[in-house]
Amino acid sequence: MCNPPFFGNEDETDSGAKSRKDRPLPSGAKTGTSNELIYDGGELEFICKMIEDSQKRKCSVRIFTTMVGIKRDFKELLLKLKSVGVKNFTTTEFTQGKTMRWGLAWSFDDKIHLTPPAQVTQEFENVPTCLNFENYIFSHLQNLNFYFLKRMSCASEDSNVDIGIGQTIHFIATENTWTGQRRRRREMERLRNFSSTAATAIVNNDKEPPRKIVKLSEEVSSAPQQEDSIKSMECQEESSEFTATTLSSNILLESYVQLVRDGRHARINMSLLGGSLGKDGLNQIMTYLRNSYTRDSKNPSTELYQLLKY
Repeated sequence: MCNPPFFGNEDETDSGAKSRKDRPLPSGAKTGTSNELIYDGGELEFICKMIEDSQKRKCSVRIFTTMVGIKRDFKELLLKLKSVGVKNFTTTEFTQGKTMRWGLAWSFDDKIHLTPPAQVTQEFENVPTCLNFENYIFSHLQNLNFYFLKRMSCASEDSNVDIGIGQTIHFIATENTWTGQRRRRREMERLRNFSSTAATAIVNNDKEPPRKIVKLSEEVSSAPQQEDSIKSMECQEESSEFTATTLSSNILLESYVQLVRDGRHARINMSLLGGSLGKDGLNQIMTYLRNSYTRDSKNPSTELYQLLKY
């Protein structure tokens, strides 16, 4: 197990000297000494040497792990593992506040199987060039009312995914809001039609409304109280903070949604970060997005339909 030095020289320890001028100043002070922070060649050289040394100790050590602090180093290390013939490896990421680090593990033991993170991919052909595909997908994810939903810039080194052209979205789901969408739409349509019919009956009937409609009126009159109660509960939920343990135990699905666009071709890659639903949850979300795209392409009232006409 290794947590290598992050810097190749003293200059790299200065946040102000980094290439990204919009990077905010660090919130914590640097406390390490030079021999703790600096290694000739930086962490990339350090871990590459560790990978080479692991070949000599593959019979005495079952699993090798290291933390990685720079995204571009992470990609180089994966190539390094493949170049020395390591096929049994896996990756993960660690996030705390604004800081993100990556984890890398590999093994030469045939009895140990390090499973790579689950991924699901969906291709979209003939996407209108004038359609903002990223905004389109993000808006549909917003409809699911995730516990956490955030865009991640494609130029940011805070992303664990090599996203190329496009962007990455990070979400956390603590409630299943994506299955049974058709049933929910039909129920809402039924309620709207029923309310419309009841209102028309009240207007056209000079006599006292039937008992059934009076009951409906009573239910409608009580709706504001129920709505106030719901809002009160929502405020209480928003005011209460999840502890790390409570949130972890309630996560159904956590994922990166990678959006890649190349002309009229678009692709969604979903990478599993955690959650009790696992890869099945990824497939469910992907099915929801695919069905939403298909439905919108056939609905004359949608922007997608109008763009596909031309």
